[in-house]
Amino acid sequence: MKPITYTILLIVGAFLLQQILPWWILPLYAGVLAFVLKIRPLAAFLLGLLCGALLWGGMAFWLDLQNNSRLSVRMGELFGGLSPNMMIVATALPGAVFAALGACTGSLGRQYVSTE
Repeated sequence: MKPITYTILLIVGAFLLQQILPWWILPLYAGVLAFVLKIRPLAAFLLGLLCGALLWGGMAFWLDLQNNSRLSVRMGELFGGLSPNMMIVATALPGAVFAALGACTGSLGRQYVSTE
């Protein structure tokens, strides 16, 4: 039950927070959430990886649909001729890594301060 709760809270909460705060709120929020919900480190890392990729990839996909892939085509040309879909994947990967490392850090921080 905790992984499902963590996943929903991370995706919804990070989406809302990223509307008004900088990009680095994702790993910070993932870490705080893993700390509070007492998620194990490996589970926190994997869930953060999944949620970060879904969040940033989904946001990139949504923005790509809104501008008919104009920006992703231009950016893909700068990155050696990448397709718009590969640009979405290239956006999802950093989000996945940032969220995974933040969540794992929060989980390990919980183990460090916990007396249980």
